[in-house]
Amino acid sequence: MTTQWILAAAMIGVIFAGVGAVRLFGYLKLRRMRMLTCPCCQRPFAVASLASVRRWMDLDIERGSTKASGFYLHCTHCAVDYRFTDGFQGLGVVEQTTTSA
Repeated sequence: MTTQWILAAAMIGVIFAGVGAVRLFGYLKLRRMRMLTCPCCQRPFAVASLASVRRWMDLDIERGSTKASGFYLHCTHCAVDYRFTDGFQGLGVVEQTTTSA
């Protein structure tokens, strides 16, 4: 084997390791989201995939950076949305806003 083959194999290995690490991180985050329960009815949240999770972010306009971020989970039994930080800490019920045209 030449140096080119060894280098190509190493690059492919690094790419597969990176993709595997990202998938493992996503799987663990989804698993932890599914372990969260509704504060009112104590039923677990139904989270189909990470793509279906709505995210939120508080922006610091003066600095141009984020102050905090997280995600929303919906309780199908109570029909209420709850807000959580990226550290999985509950922030309470999301107030429903109505827009009229």
